[in-house]
Parts: sequence; C-alpha cells; structure tokens
Amino acid sequence: MSRPLKLIKTLGNHWKKSTLAIVVTGCGLNYGKNKLEILSMMRAYCEESQKFGDGTIPSRLKPRHVTVILNPAAKDRKGTALFEKYAAPLLHLAGIRVSLIKTEHEGQAKALMDVMDNTDAVLVAGGDGTLLEAVTGLCRRSDSDVAVRRFPIGIIPIGRTNSFAKHLFWASHLDDAKLLAESTMAVIKGDTKAVNIVSIQGESGKPVYALSRLECGIFRDVDAKIQKYWYWGPLKSKMAYIFASFKNLEPPIEARISWAPPCDGCSTCYESSLTLPELYSSTSRRWWHSFIPRGPSKNNIKNEVDYSKIVNNDCGQWVSFDVSSTNFLVETNNVVPGCKEQGSPCSLKLKIGPKEIRRTDFVLEGWRRSADSNEGREAELSNREIGRASCRERV
Repeated sequence: MSRPLKLIKTLGNHWKKSTLAIVVTGCGLNYGKNKLEILSMMRAYCEESQKFGDGTIPSRLKPRHVTVILNPAAKDRKGTALFEKYAAPLLHLAGIRVSLIKTEHEGQAKALMDVMDNTDAVLVAGGDGTLLEAVTGLCRRSDSDVAVRRFPIGIIPIGRTNSFAKHLFWASHLDDAKLLAESTMAVIKGDTKAVNIVSIQGESGKPVYALSRLECGIFRDVDAKIQKYWYWGPLKSKMAYIFASFKNLEPPIEARISWAPPCDGCSTCYESSLTLPELYSSTSRRWWHSFIPRGPSKNNIKNEVDYSKIVNNDCGQWVSFDVSSTNFLVETNNVVPGCKEQGSPCSLKLKIGPKEIRRTDFVLEGWRRSADSNEGREAELSNREIGRASCRERV
C-alpha cells in the first residue's frame, strides 16, 4: 500500500507535469488507434481489390486502362501523397493500367480533356476546381456527344473542397481516407451514375460546365484568396475574412435572372440522341455482314416514349426578375439533398445573399461558410435551366 500512496502523493506534488503527461499520452494513444484503424481498413480494401486483379478476362479484351489527371497542389500540396497512399495501390492490385498526368498550371486539365484518347476512363484526382475543368474540357470537344460516353469520369477526392464527391460517397461514418478508398473502389467495380451538368454561357467566350455549384460575389472572392494565408495554418480561412473586412467591400451585383420551368420532355425541347452501340455500329461490321444480314441487337433499345406527340405550353416560357445582391450561389441537384424528389431531373437551387452586409456579419458568415454552414435568404427554383442572366461589372 505504501507504493500506491507514494505514487499518488508524487503525482499530486507535480500535478502540472502529470496533467501534461496524461494529455500527451492520450493524444498519442488516439493517434496510434486511428493509424491502426486506417491500416486495417486499407488491408480490407486491398483484399477486395485483389479479387478483381485475380479474375480472368477474355483473350480478345485488353486490361482496363485509366488516365489519372492529378492536381499535385490540391489539399495544401498533399494531393500526390494522398493518391499514392489510398488510391494507387487499389488500382494496381485490381490489374488496371494507370497513366498518371500531373497538372502544372490552372486550366491544364481542361486542355488535356480536349485531346484525351486511348483510354477507358478518366480519373480526376483533385477538388471541385479540377473536376470543373475536366468536365468543361470534355463538354467543349467537337465530338462531345460521343466523348461523354467514351470517357466516363471517375473522382478521386483529394481537394480542399469535394462537395460533389461527398454527395456521391459520403456518409456520417466516412473519414477522408475511407472516402478516397470508396471512390477508388467505385472505379474498380465499374459503378456509373448519370448526373446533370449545368452550362453557363456568357455574353462572350466559350461556355463553362459544372456538376455541383457556381458562385460569384464577395464570399467567392475571399475563398479564392484563402491559400495566400497558408502561413496561418488551420486559421487561414478565418484570417482571410478578417483581413478582407479591413478593405472596402465590393458593391452589390445588379443582375437579371431568367429561368424556365422544368420539362421532362416534349415536342419543343426533346432531341433524340444515338446510343453508344449505334454510334459504333460501323466499327463492329465485318465483310460477311454484306451477305448475311445482322439480327437486331439487344443493346439498340429505342425510347418507347414519343415526345413529338407531347405538348407542353410552359416549355421554353421564360420568367425574369431583377435582383441586387452581394453574393449568388447556384447549386445543382447533384449536391442539394431532396431536389431530385421534386419531380424534375434537372432542378437547381439559387441562393441569393443580402443586398448589403455589415463587416462583422461578413466575417461571421465567412466563418460559417468555412464550417460548411451556409445561411442567408434563399430562393429555390425547381428549374430545367437558368440562363440569359446578365451581370453588370462591379466598379
């Protein structure tokens, strides 16, 4: 009994050192526990991926080939390390041939997608910005109708903002490591999902395409400068808004917003499109088909709905209103929970900020945005498209 009493007395006499030792030990144990859980998780994913690699393929087919467009500056320049640690091993174990391209400047992903060829899929390893560039480059191609089917896009979310990827794979129990592993396994399994793309056409220049959201205004301007305050570490987002509040805030944007009600297809808006087998039917033709007619293909399934006979008087009828705001945010139903249950496959949500904002409210709202908590006046539009919007440049 003397030893325990002596130990308790010693700890009591040196309570500061004892408290520090307990805190350090607890943090170390928690860090080790997290590392062990990640290692165990990756072992399970590697074993699952190995099953795909051990499988056999027909002799006439080649192993799958994917091209990875990696943004090494993503996640505070941790993008390459994250990809090589959590995604690359799974791809190699699955027997997938990987071609890696690292971007060196802004806009390069867009240029790469414009000339992309000889690959089965494109994996975008980065954040929402890199994904936007890749989608824009793909949709701007002269053969975009064929390219969007030839080159499905996979997502490896290693960016600072991964809003689209999180809505595809995210759950309350997923951390960053498991999110990367889940997204990689979706590529290995060949899971695909059709999503909507929003197109933005200005008064001049080429259109821009997005999958998740588009934003303009004072908050977007600050978000673009957050990385300049990297030396503040985890406080860089908060300090960016504090420093921005010392400057003159930009005047509100005067805009006219025009939108059309949703339409699931009618004689006015429907455009027939060829399926992938129809587009490549000529490449699979052989010389004997000239003498032996080919039977109908199971893949050539025609749309049973005759949209030419459907009349919708509201289709293409535009509604406009003028608005003045410090910030605009347009989100697609790819990232807005509940939008797809509203009956329209192409719904959009428009968030309009206040016309004027005080400096203190500006800082507090910026901090809430950093914590993924967006507030403000919202006007929800279940639209098929938003267009013909004109913004006057801020002075």
